[in-house]
Amino acid sequence: MLITKKIVADRIAAYLHHDITLAQLVDWAEHAMMEDEFEESGLAAIRSAVSRLGVADVRAFGLTWEDCEELLGQLGFSARVSIVTAQAGTQDSEMKKTVAVNPCAEVDPVARAARVKDKVSAAEKLKAFMLSDPVRGVNINALIDEGRA
Repeated sequence: MLITKKIVADRIAAYLHHDITLAQLVDWAEHAMMEDEFEESGLAAIRSAVSRLGVADVRAFGLTWEDCEELLGQLGFSARVSIVTAQAGTQDSEMKKTVAVNPCAEVDPVARAARVKDKVSAAEKLKAFMLSDPVRGVNINALIDEGRA
């Protein structure tokens, strides 16, 4: 199978949507590295992202929201979180998070610079979000203790 940037982004999105587990994401990445071919266009970004996903189950590496966001950016995509009211009977909580992956031909350098400029504020917002609704497999308190968050 030919692995493209879109396929890798779709796998990351499936993980963020909780459609697949971290173990399934890692298995897919390991299989892709051994058995599949990568599209020539964006080969370095695809290979880097897939290899990073392949070690996400190793404690020293893990896979944080920021990691996913960075990998998507390298692939020419961005992630967006929106909070919507949960449908009756689908979840116990009043709020539910959804993650949408937005394709773009190139990541806009002006927008990227604006995000970097406000990185401290974004990090604080992300900490607050993760403390209230942690991403599967991420222990935010351990990251804070290690100084990584």
